[in-house]
Amino acid sequence: MDLYLRIDINIAAFMLLSVVFVIAGKNLDRRDRLNAIFLRTSFIVMLELLVEAATCVINKIQGPWWVALLSQILHICLFTAAPIITGSWFLFIYRWMNDLKNKPIAFKHKILIFMPAIINAAAVLLSPVFKFIFYIDQSNTYFRGELFWLSSVLIYGYIPASLILLIRKRKSVISEEFVPLAFLGILPLTGAVFQGVFYGVLLMWSMSAFSLVIVYSFLQKRMVQLDKMTGTWTRSSFDYYILRRIGSVKAEQGFAGGNKDDDSDRTFGVIFIDLDKLKSINDEFGHAEGDAAIRNSALIIKNSVGERDIVARFGGDEFVIVANVNTPGKLDEVLQNISKGFSEYNSRNDIKYKLFFSAGAGIFDPERHEIEQFLHHVDSLMYNAKRAKTDEG
Repeated sequence: MDLYLRIDINIAAFMLLSVVFVIAGKNLDRRDRLNAIFLRTSFIVMLELLVEAATCVINKIQGPWWVALLSQILHICLFTAAPIITGSWFLFIYRWMNDLKNKPIAFKHKILIFMPAIINAAAVLLSPVFKFIFYIDQSNTYFRGELFWLSSVLIYGYIPASLILLIRKRKSVISEEFVPLAFLGILPLTGAVFQGVFYGVLLMWSMSAFSLVIVYSFLQKRMVQLDKMTGTWTRSSFDYYILRRIGSVKAEQGFAGGNKDDDSDRTFGVIFIDLDKLKSINDEFGHAEGDAAIRNSALIIKNSVGERDIVARFGGDEFVIVANVNTPGKLDEVLQNISKGFSEYNSRNDIKYKLFFSAGAGIFDPERHEIEQFLHHVDSLMYNAKRAKTDEG
């Protein structure tokens, strides 16, 4: 009974998170970066809950030699995996906050970031002999080692570091993403403190599981609905996103007086794209080929923009891109990348028609524009470009 009372929170957390994990796997778009990190973290936390419970079950059981060996292995896995998870979480926040989603981090920087995990792993692997972090006595009973505190610092230190980085650069994250990111750190950190102070209490991984359950409710709110044909966002998802983003910018202006030192979220680029001569493709080659042209165009656009940029389908052959840039020059670079993508597609594919587009683009500034008028303005620029091509042709 005492054993059950000790691991019951792990069992409950595992069962609850398992249900959420299955539901989330069916409902969430796994290509979305926040959804992907949620699913991966949930799976690993579920494994850690089981491993931690297993260490409690076999603790003090005296039997064949392999029981003690299994206990050693489970504890090694438990202690070595923990900082890898928290370190990976810090790396994710670091890449996101420093806009490194599409850029490799230098190997020496990765080594520096994971140095605490490496030190911890070395201490854990030596613990069965030198009793640094833990040890198992002859009666197969688990004890904390003299350097257990060091392992705790190395494991859990990544969490406050991630929270500090997140808070310092909170303006780089829109509000509906900041809350779940913060929750993923606060609750596990609370559980870690209690587990470190009170010997025998199991809270770190259960609190991590409960935080993930809470986060799922936020992810459902911001759940991206995808266009079935192209895999891009739908117009309703775009409208929801843009209104929330503009709302978070205005809230920042009211709270912080419109700080101009960090405009990573205050200003952004918008591009309207309309495919040229799609009707001709439909008339000459059939609607199935026209649909293929739309799908291929969407794929070209998605592959030409940044990971954090949004691509939405507004109508039959019309797409809208929200580019995380804040100058006309950088927005031109995005347009050039898209044009290059279309040119490369046309040159390497042996098809009877070519894909072309007309575009309008502009930089949104909340101090100068209202979003509805701005979107209408960019849309007009796109149609002017399309009409100019028609007049020329």
